[in-house]
Amino acid sequence: MSYSAAHLLKIAKREEKLGEISAAFDAYSEVLNNFPSNIAALRRRFDLDLLRKREPTTKSKESLEYEEINKKLELGVSDLMKLNLKKFIFDNPSATFAYPAYAKLCAKKEILRFVTMLRCLLENTQKSNHKYYLLQALYICAKRECHFDNAFKYLKKANDIKRSYLKYNPERDEKDIKLIKNKFEEIGKTSIFFTPQTDHRFIFIIGMPRSGTTLVEQTICNAEEVASVGEVPFVTQFMSQTDLQKDLKEISENLAIFYVDKIKKYKISENHIIDKMPFNLFWVGFLAISFPNAKFIHCKRDARATCWSNYETSFAEGNQYSLKLAEIVSHYNNCEDLMLFWKSKFRDRIFTLDYDDFTEEPAIMGSNLFDFLQIAWKLEYLDGKKNDRLVKTASQLQVKKGIYRGSSQVWKNFEPFIGKAFQPLID
Repeated sequence: MSYSAAHLLKIAKREEKLGEISAAFDAYSEVLNNFPSNIAALRRRFDLDLLRKREPTTKSKESLEYEEINKKLELGVSDLMKLNLKKFIFDNPSATFAYPAYAKLCAKKEILRFVTMLRCLLENTQKSNHKYYLLQALYICAKRECHFDNAFKYLKKANDIKRSYLKYNPERDEKDIKLIKNKFEEIGKTSIFFTPQTDHRFIFIIGMPRSGTTLVEQTICNAEEVASVGEVPFVTQFMSQTDLQKDLKEISENLAIFYVDKIKKYKISENHIIDKMPFNLFWVGFLAISFPNAKFIHCKRDARATCWSNYETSFAEGNQYSLKLAEIVSHYNNCEDLMLFWKSKFRDRIFTLDYDDFTEEPAIMGSNLFDFLQIAWKLEYLDGKKNDRLVKTASQLQVKKGIYRGSSQVWKNFEPFIGKAFQPLID
């Protein structure tokens, strides 16, 4: 027997009045199973789900379910059926952190229905974190539909909301860079040598996030004698607790001991070890002295494409500079300035890899890169599908597709709305 939406809503409201939260949630679910766009049911299920998640066991179940989904995403799985993402969102409507992933992967014909739901929930919630993820999902949907004006508005609202509750001091970069540069002025006059703490050869992949660091890591990891620890915070952990007024040799020796002790726990047998923490670019000089046989790959990309990609990306943590275009540009310029300084001191240790050149001429650029690393080159290393390593960064869906051209042109769709924000870029 089929029932009207009004009849099913009446049943759900009755359960809610009785204080039966789970039963009411299930009753509203029945409404949506029969009438997917029912606004009242969408809103009440969201609120009731928040109440359900106050129970630790229910919240834990949600976390475990999404952990399984995320593992598949890290492996590059994009099939919604295999991910079980649609069911997860239906069963956990308040898990808004999952909505942007669904927005990227849902079928085109599903976008309109999903957008209707997102707008409904956005009107219903007051919490900043939920608004942020809902707006991020709306941005992705509008972008996929080529409604770039609306997409930009959604993204700006999302980032402004997140920026309002995050602490970030844009002037700190400049102060830190000045201190670091002063510390290394002596390098031109005296050389610092000491016995390496390990036989491993470290490869530090550095650069702005979204500049191709993950693609480069995946490519190098296809070589048999290479392993990666991914993006580990060890160098920054040490340097953030170090007094830069100390002797440079002492700092570098202690950094080497600290870092090697952390890496030993991975029990890596391969000769070459990759550390792909982009912002190790701040510590290149210290690492160059700490590990005399280490090499650095500085990933670069069109400056405007890099800055836009940082602005549109919802980073899991850190990167607070990425929520305002002016702050991104300032941060980019500071990073570029510091890298020019490092190259003046350690030019032979740093390989600059242009992402756009790599995508245009992957065989040539790949061969040059491997020559620099002194690792035998094979054309098959360019096959992104050959590598089954987990990708935990924001590039997890893109990088498993392999090398593709044109991604640095995406920002141009938003050029009319960006205005003059990118004019100060020094690239």
